[in-house]
Amino acid sequence: MVWEATFEPRILHITSKTTFLRQLPNPRFRGCCRRPIPTHIRYKSREKAPIALQICHESRTLALKHYTPSFYSSTSPPERASEVKQTALYFSPELDTVHITGKERAIELTHLSYRTNEETIQSITVLAVEIQQVSRDSTPYIAARLSVFEGLETLIVVVNSNTGWDRKESIRLNVEGHLVEVKNRFVLLGRYKEWKLPEVKLMSRRDFENRACL
Repeated sequence: MVWEATFEPRILHITSKTTFLRQLPNPRFRGCCRRPIPTHIRYKSREKAPIALQICHESRTLALKHYTPSFYSSTSPPERASEVKQTALYFSPELDTVHITGKERAIELTHLSYRTNEETIQSITVLAVEIQQVSRDSTPYIAARLSVFEGLETLIVVVNSNTGWDRKESIRLNVEGHLVEVKNRFVLLGRYKEWKLPEVKLMSRRDFENRACL
């Protein structure tokens, strides 16, 4: 009971980094011809792992029933494990909200959508994506990348600006409209027919950060 009391809702602020590994000689050719540079996506979060994972064997065993090592790259693994150090991010789908942050949020969302291991993608139920300002052009790229999150139940659009906040309800409906358009397009193509549209919420940055304390 004591250890379970430490399992609290968290916001995981996820960022990624693309690592370009050294070029390797191509055995089929001599001279300067080399293989393409392999790449590897590394994910990190500023949040620390749950304390129960770090105390003793008993607490860690219990914590691992709720938290799973997640967020690994799904493409182009390194030639040698020593070339890229990947620290596991422990994630609980029942408790944690995944927050896409970083300067290039469109790239971060693309990395999470298409270059993350499938087990992590399927387990995410609450996803938050930050946008700089409320506008019609700030949300289409979000909708186009969500179909791979088959378990997604809630999409939180975090607005990092007060500009246009008075139109937040119309913006929320705009996001929902983009999601419907994407789903209809995929259905016509015979893909993602079972994709269920998530509930859309619009929150200010301050309200969203305080949400972790609820």
